[in-house]
Parts: sequence; C-alpha cells; structure tokens
Amino acid sequence: MTNVVPIGNTSRGFTRMDNELYEALIGADLSGRELRVALAVHRLTVGFNTETARIAAAYIAEMAGLHREDVSRIISELLRQRVLYRTGGSRSPIGISPASEWKIDSKNTRKNDQIKAPQCGVSTTSKVVFLPHNKDSKDITTTGVVVSAPQAKPEPEAEKPKAKRDTFTLSNLLSDNPHGVSEQVLSDWLTCRKKLRAAVTATVWKRVNGELAKCAAFGISADDALAEAQEAGWRGFKAEWLMNRQRAGSVAPRSSGPDFHSDDVSWASDLGPF
Repeated sequence: MTNVVPIGNTSRGFTRMDNELYEALIGADLSGRELRVALAVHRLTVGFNTETARIAAAYIAEMAGLHREDVSRIISELLRQRVLYRTGGSRSPIGISPASEWKIDSKNTRKNDQIKAPQCGVSTTSKVVFLPHNKDSKDITTTGVVVSAPQAKPEPEAEKPKAKRDTFTLSNLLSDNPHGVSEQVLSDWLTCRKKLRAAVTATVWKRVNGELAKCAAFGISADDALAEAQEAGWRGFKAEWLMNRQRAGSVAPRSSGPDFHSDDVSWASDLGPF
C-alpha cells in the first residue's frame, strides 16, 4: 500500500504547504510540542485557505493530544519567538509568521567534542598496549612500564530547582482571557496575589473566570471586579462577596418628611380646626 496519493484524487482532502515554510519547520530548533502546535495552527489556517483564524486553545489541545493549559503556554512561547503572530489583542486571530521573521531560542546544547583516546600504559620492551592500572606507585611491581595516575571524576553540577509548571504568568492569563481583562489590571492582580502568597494556577484562573461571568451578569465589568477585589485585599474572589461589599457601601437616602421647625404649617391642614 502506497502513501503517495495523487492531488487529483478528490475523495481525500489535502493541505498545501509552501516549500520554504516546510523546510524551515524541518530545520527549526523547536521542541516536539511546539512543532505540533505550529502544525495545528497551519492546518487550521492555510488548510482552510486563510492566513489567520481565531482558534481556541482547547481545539488545538484536542488535535495535538495536549492539555489546554500546555497549549496556551506553548502559543505564548511561539508568539514570543515570532513563529506565530496575532493580528490584535489576546483573543484576536492567529497565523504562521514568515520563516525569515522567526527568532527561535537555541535548544541544542550538545557540544561536538572529539572523543578522547583512553590513557594507557606504554612498555619500553613490548609493543603490547597495557590497560591503565588504578594502583598506587608502591604497589607497582612491573618494571619498564609507565602508568598514568587516575584522573579524578568531575563533580556533578547541582541540579537547579524546577519551576512549577502549573503556575500561571501574565502571558498565560492574556492568552486565556475570555472576559477581556486589561493587561494592567491582570498585572496588578498578580502582584497582589504574590504579596498574599497565593499562587495563580490553571484551576484558580478557571474559577476566577467563572465568578467574573457571574459579575458580568449583574452588569459589573471584569476590570472593575478584579480591581475591587484588590482594594479589599481578598486572597480569594467570589461574586457574592463583591455584591455584599457594594450593598454595604451604598446607603439608601432617607425619605424627606415635613419640617416642623420651619414656617410651613401646611402639614397641619388635615388636623381640623383648633
């Protein structure tokens, strides 16, 4: 069975790819997940004869077999490396940039060092190469043999602590921002959470978006809701808290009754004759 199918065969669909872009993707120093996300974006744009498209991270996650949170993070990295581009804000259409504009981080750290020949003993009376001995000089009884001293093994480098993968950054929040919170408000909110030692994870951000949806139903914008939460110094966030806070801050004006200390005595007209 051959994998070569003529283009004229209309029973199957095909996605054409520019040769320059194809070769650039082959030689690009991208990770496996980054390449899968880039190919998914290409399929959902060029594959539908359009340069850009509004694509949900969840849809790419389903195509590439990845988690939605990982896809959002990878899209942010590809945008930073100029492999992808957006036509506007965080929820605007996305597309593949020309290969000449890519600024991909170098990931290949393997050095092309030459293999060093093993050290060995050399006999002045024999042409046979002796394997190195790890004996002290006082234990050597063979005459006419030069044995090199064993070299100390380099100490392994201390492993750096790995950053938590589930911690969200500002770029993650902007890439998954269904209520259109401004970048400044999100940055201030992250700073407030950091001072309160409260991490922002995918689960936390999902719940916050759920509460922001409730606020929107009551006519409160997402920017105003998060700004109010920062002003109140809340570690968490509930739409119910915001409603209670606004009710407590608004006092209904008292109804104005008759002024008994003025010259107006019209209030006594219904009392009858004195």
